[in-house]
Parts: sequence; C-alpha cells; structure tokens
Amino acid sequence: MMEQYLFPFRFPKEQYKPLISGTRILEKDKSVSEEFPSTEGKASGRICLAGAKALSTVSYRVKDKRFSVLRHVAFPDIPIRPATSGAVFSYNFYPKIELMLDGVEICKERPLSCSYKGNLVLKSGFMSGATVIRSFYPSVRYPALIEKIEVTNDTRTKIMFTAEEKKNRLTDKSLSVRRISFMIPGGKLEVGSRLVDANGDFRSMNNVQVKKLLVPGASGICYIIHYAIRKGESLHFNAEKEIKDRIKTLQGLNEGPALQSGCKELDALFAHTLARSAECFRPGQSDTDTRKNATVLLPCLNGSVAPADPADRRLLELKDAFLSGNAEAADALYAYAKDILLGASGPYPADKYGSQPATLSSAFCNAVLEGAFGIKVISPAELAVYPAISARLTGLRYAGVDFDLDASENQTIIRIGTRQFAQEKGGIFNFTIPAWTKA
Repeated sequence: MMEQYLFPFRFPKEQYKPLISGTRILEKDKSVSEEFPSTEGKASGRICLAGAKALSTVSYRVKDKRFSVLRHVAFPDIPIRPATSGAVFSYNFYPKIELMLDGVEICKERPLSCSYKGNLVLKSGFMSGATVIRSFYPSVRYPALIEKIEVTNDTRTKIMFTAEEKKNRLTDKSLSVRRISFMIPGGKLEVGSRLVDANGDFRSMNNVQVKKLLVPGASGICYIIHYAIRKGESLHFNAEKEIKDRIKTLQGLNEGPALQSGCKELDALFAHTLARSAECFRPGQSDTDTRKNATVLLPCLNGSVAPADPADRRLLELKDAFLSGNAEAADALYAYAKDILLGASGPYPADKYGSQPATLSSAFCNAVLEGAFGIKVISPAELAVYPAISARLTGLRYAGVDFDLDASENQTIIRIGTRQFAQEKGGIFNFTIPAWTKA
C-alpha cells in the first residue's frame, strides 16, 4: 500500500509547528478556510496531498506579516539505499524562480487567507497592488507536484508581469534543475522546479519565460512543476489538464458516502478523512464504486494493531467507548471532530509530530463506522448494525448493493432504491436474500 511511504520521511529542516490565529472556519461546501490577521500575529499549517507517484507535504508560515511556503515531495517509485520498506527518495523544493511586477520581485508578501478541500490554496497581497493566489495539486499520473500561481492586477494602471528561472552567472544555466546521485541506486536523478507558461505545456528540458501585460483587474498565470526523474529521462504533460483530472478525482471521491449527523464539524471531518483515505490507499483512482466498496472495510488500524502514538490511542479509545456503551461517547466524538477539523493540524487527524498520515484518517472513519454506527461484518453478504448515535449514512455499497443507512439508538433502517427495511438494534441485514421486515 502507498501509505508506507507517507510517514516517516524527511521533513524540511525548517518544518513549521502547526499554529492557528483563531480564525479558522468551516464553509458551506465543507472546505476549511482561515483568514490571517492584518495586525501582528503568527499562524502556520501543513497539508498532505497524495498522488499516484508524488506524495507531497506543503506547509506555510505567517510571521511578522510575511508569508513563507515549504514544499516537500516523496517519490514512491524512486527507492534509495538501503532498500528497506518505505525507503524512497524525498526532496525539499526551493524554487529558483523570479516573479516580477514592473521589474520589482514579488517577495515579502502580505498573507491574506488559506483554504483546504483536498488541495491547498494560499492567498496573499503584494505592495497593495496585486493579489497572488498559489494552488497546490499533486499530479494524478506523474512524479510531480503542480503549483499554480495567479497574479491579479489590483491597481488602476497597466503593469507588466514577468517570470523566469534564475541562472548561474558563470554558466548561464538554470538554477532550477539539480543532479543527485547520493544513495540513489541505478544512476543519477534530475530534480527540478521548472517554470511553465499559461498554456500549461510542461517539458522538463525546456527553460520558459513568462511575460504578460496586465490591465486593471486582469490576471497572469504560470505554473511551477516540482518533479524528480532519472537522468536521461524526460517528463512532459499539460499542467492544466492534470489539475482538472485532480479536481475530477476529488469530485469522484466526494460523490461517495456522506454522513448526516446534525453536527456539521463531524460530517465535514468524515468527508475529508474518507477522501484522504481513498486517495492514499487507491491513489489516482476516481472511480466512485471503488470508494463505496471501501467504506465498510477501509484498510485502517484496529484493536490488533499496537498504537504508534497518542493520536492513534485516542481514536481507538473513542471507538472502544462506543462499543462499550459509554453514554458520553457521542459528545466526545463531536468534540474530537471540531477540535481536529478547526484545530492547528486540521483538516485531518495528525500525530504528535504534526504529520497527517492516512492511517489516522482511516482510523477516524473506522471509529465512526464501527464505533458510532456499530457496523459489524458477519459474512461477505451480511452486516449487523448496533448504532450508538442518531445519524444517516448515504451512498454506501456492500455485497454489490447500493444503500443508505438511517440509524437511531433503537433501530436501523436501510434504504435500497425506493424500498426500505428495518431491523432492531443488532439486527442482521443479508444483502443476498433481503428477507427483512418492511419499515
């Protein structure tokens, strides 16, 4: 499974400890956003993004009214020595690219906001004359992290937007590409952060310059592709197409099961963690059926697995509280969801290092499914449900049957198309011979 590559791996030396300014909110579309104070204040955050061949951690920091961003990418298809489990190449990218407005480099930006929903979007201002939006997307097919940059002219006059890779003054070669051979079996690697213009066509061997005159209100777009390939190989794709495919993948993940519990933080956290589990354990797949089938039997931690850190134990204790009939378990689940979703490490559960391994997202889903709903697999075609909360799960699939589940403390109702069936608490639903009492 891909999860073994997500953690541990080397983080940037300047890793930012998660810290929020107290303004993080949950939006109607279940995205989490945070606005940064215009006065003195500190904030930082981190989000993990999983693609098929690039597993990324993007972190940001707001300090002294300034913005800084770190980009760390692990490449699961590139092993390193010693070839032990999880020993894959990872790299901290620091782009050597100049973004300029009328000859003035865009730097020391004023942070405005950020938002999370499967991807990270950072918004900042520059000299009260421009708005800069950085969006991060892992490629669904290639060993690359795509950073899209959109610069908008907020002035009343025309300004020139330019972007180019920095060069070595002696050799005139781009500083955006490096060769690495240390601990790499089978030859050297080419690692780069290359600039791409607005058409999105990326060629790893091309050095691109961007130049656009921006009228008031107009925007200039460019991309930075952070990648790693074997020396002698080439990489080429369209960045905008990859972004659209990434968004399509997330939409496919979000079309699957949904929780309706009456607690918006719990519903949103379930959506975030289920999507993260699916993208990590089935990277690059947008098939909704795959996600539906994964709902009940997610690969996740269970009682037979020794907890690795306090975060794991907290989730296991939460599930055990439901299974043991603890009357305060539901309130603890609601409090946990709000604490994680809107907390410093959100929108996913994190370990004591602030990392967001997908196993914790799966463990949370498991706590909801097996704990709060009490779903127990009896056989490949039978489920028993012991609900501890009154809530609804829609878009489920088990034994090839699509269904919705309405749970209360006394009974469970399963809806299959226009039909609905009811069982008392602990009743068994057989999906091959649905001889159940009609509700």
